Amino acid sequence: MSTIEFVKVREEQDAAGETKDATEHTSAQEVGDATEFVNVRDAAKRLGVHENTVRNLEKHGQLKAVRLPGSGFRRFRKQDIERMRKEMWSQFAPDTPMPAKRSKPSKRSPLTDEDYDA
Repeated sequence: MSTIEFVKVREEQDAAGETKDATEHTSAQEVGDATEFVNVRDAAKRLGVHENTVRNLEKHGQLKAVRLPGSGFRRFRKQDIERMRKEMWSQFAPDTPMPAKRSKPSKRSPLTDEDYDA
């Protein structure tokens, strides 16, 4: 079953009041094109976190997911993943530019007896 077919089934279930999870996307307008979805593994790679972290984010309502019928696998919208990634990375300090030319360290000179007398 394609994602578009799944959305149509979800809309029919919504109309009949048969949906189970209020955090899931249910309308075709809200879900968007079928190519805009990623699975848990791809979402984790994009966010730079473990797959279980993505599952927990969905469980706690911070990310919305579409569950595939039968298997229950999660699919996340790319827009939601990008929004979460921007939120996560905005908490870090901005990058500092590196100088164009590195300064060379000064030459070391051995210590003399005069250095110890001071």
